[in-house]
Amino acid sequence: MLQIGDEVALFSVVFAVVFLGTRSPLWSTTFTACLYAFLIIFRFPQVPHSRARQVLRPAKNAASGGVSMVAHRGGGHDAPENTMAAIREAHRNGATGVELDLEFTSDGVPILMHDETVDRTTNGSGPLSQISFSELSQLDAAAKHRFRCWRVLPGWARIVINIRTSWRDVL
Repeated sequence: MLQIGDEVALFSVVFAVVFLGTRSPLWSTTFTACLYAFLIIFRFPQVPHSRARQVLRPAKNAASGGVSMVAHRGGGHDAPENTMAAIREAHRNGATGVELDLEFTSDGVPILMHDETVDRTTNGSGPLSQISFSELSQLDAAAKHRFRCWRVLPGWARIVINIRTSWRDVL
């Protein structure tokens, strides 16, 4: 957080810039005071260093009841979401778990997919419920990812799915 001396210097600069723009001490004072009040009311408290370290190094603390990091959709920022490449990257990045989405193809094969269509994440289009597994296997899961150079190998992998039946199971 800013110290008192830092705040005075910062708001003096803000006042001077507004004063140069408006040439009105009343508007400059009013704007600077409102900005100061807004920042004081809506500022966030500083996070203690111990908490920040716990979040930034979650794998070391997860086993002892600390903060764990779960990669949403397998960690789709570093690799195409809901793919084995994303799961591997999530593990390399220190994730202690992955959240995946399960959908079914037209022939009833379960696959990892978030959307009901393949439009957003692949080079294909159409509803997933109308695409067979063999047709889906021909699509490129990395086609629209920001790192298109990923090679996503189609194939089988063993995945454990934990189905929660009530909120009591989740909590």
